[in-house]
Amino acid sequence: MFRYERMPSDLTWRSAAWYVVDRERDVWLESLGTNGPVGHRVFAVCVGGRKLPFEVDPRGDVDGVSMHQVTSFGFSRKAQVSHGIEPWEPYPVPEADALVLQELAVEGMLAFMVAEACRMGYDPGDLQVQLNVPGAPVRRLADYGYAGGIPTDVERRDGVG
Repeated sequence: MFRYERMPSDLTWRSAAWYVVDRERDVWLESLGTNGPVGHRVFAVCVGGRKLPFEVDPRGDVDGVSMHQVTSFGFSRKAQVSHGIEPWEPYPVPEADALVLQELAVEGMLAFMVAEACRMGYDPGDLQVQLNVPGAPVRRLADYGYAGGIPTDVERRDGVG
């Protein structure tokens, strides 16, 4: 299960960076900002020491339902130019493994976004994400077993956490 924490200084140069980490699975995720005028959110998930960038459109629409959509997985110009994260090619990794990695990334991203919203004192709402795989299901944080929220030591600004 991902946990929301302040990012250790050996992983970032930013003094106030936050991330989600699952030490049991050797996975963590950080937000890299947005990709500029398009406004897609850019993230990097680190699995076993290898960073995989991906982008998410926060204004996606699937069958008339507003949701986030993964628009690229394994490549982000912003991640490459601003953070030195090279593109990831899923081959020779089997397609099923690529889907598992994308599911892991989406789980981390949802955990990060919900925890970040709570830390800032606002309700994240019902976040939904469509994966970048044909026929992939729409995911919510509860789909990954987070019924009680995201573990953290951070207090919510609204005094609830």
